[in-house]
Amino acid sequence: MSVERKAVTPPGSLRKGSFNAMVARTLPRLATAGMGITPLPSIANIPLYDADIQQEEGFPESVRELAEHIRAADGVVIVTPEYNYSVPGGVYLTEQPHSAVR
Repeated sequence: MSVERKAVTPPGSLRKGSFNAMVARTLPRLATAGMGITPLPSIANIPLYDADIQQEEGFPESVRELAEHIRAADGVVIVTPEYNYSVPGGVYLTEQPHSAVR
């Protein structure tokens, strides 16, 4: 019995012509047998994290949906450029809030 591993990949950029987004969109076709890679929805609707708002109103629906996609996956493939010796803030916003969503 073959078990397929599922990975998701967040967009590394919001720009239409992003090379990183193009690579992320190509990954599903390059995945080997037994591996499925699904691009995550755009991170354009993910707000900056604000603990006060989170405590008063809870997490926005866009953050909860993203967290569900990530939790359902066996792994996350991050395609992004280096940015000031780190990762761009958008990628951090993709990964950080879901860890707090219960």
